[in-house]
Amino acid sequence: MRDVARSPEGEREPMELGRRLGLQWYTHPEMAFFQHDGILLGEQHEGSFFYYVQTLLYYIIVIDQILDRIGGAVRFSVPAYPHDAPDADDPVGSFKKYAPADVARLLAERRGIRYEAIPLPISHRSPGFFGPFRARVTRFLSRGMVGISNVLVTSFRRRRPIRLFSSDSWSRIEPFISQMSDVELVMTRRTEMTAMKWNIWRTRARFHHRLDFVNKEVRAGARERAKAIAGEWRALGERPAISEMFA
Repeated sequence: MRDVARSPEGEREPMELGRRLGLQWYTHPEMAFFQHDGILLGEQHEGSFFYYVQTLLYYIIVIDQILDRIGGAVRFSVPAYPHDAPDADDPVGSFKKYAPADVARLLAERRGIRYEAIPLPISHRSPGFFGPFRARVTRFLSRGMVGISNVLVTSFRRRRPIRLFSSDSWSRIEPFISQMSDVELVMTRRTEMTAMKWNIWRTRARFHHRLDFVNKEVRAGARERAKAIAGEWRALGERPAISEMFA
């Protein structure tokens, strides 16, 4: 690809365009309903959305140059989705997965070239009868270990005056936490247990997912709020004013 197309990586114009779109979509007046208690809910996804737009711009610029170079092509074939499966927590993950194929289809249609997405080979391997059972057992045992650790720490370690709720990894916070003898930790990443080891005891650390603190009343309220937001989104119709920013 380096021989055919010049990469736009590092160019300010497409980068700034993507950055503006990443910010403007959730701060647009039409999206005022997408908030809770004055907190704009799109803010936490600004980074991933910006990265998706950047990815689209990259493929548009590069594939357009490739099509210019190959001249009178009549068929354009690309893998259907060359990227790995997205993280379930990323709301634009599924779009990133198909970004190259989406861009190739768009540019081929504009040039009147026949487009073909080549499907990846389908794996016929089955997880087997014990696959789901093994996953449930693993989940149960890991939660049990977390629970036992939490009980031991809170039962046999004296409370400290400052309780720090951390969603970051231990490697990032360890340099300053090790200097703070008056702090105990509540970690949201249970997988950090293996990294912390004896520091769990030293920092009186417990491990809790954020949803551990959510009761039925809070869940019901969240469902109602989500339903109201979805209704407001549908009310914008198929061509909201915000879509003009992306044209």
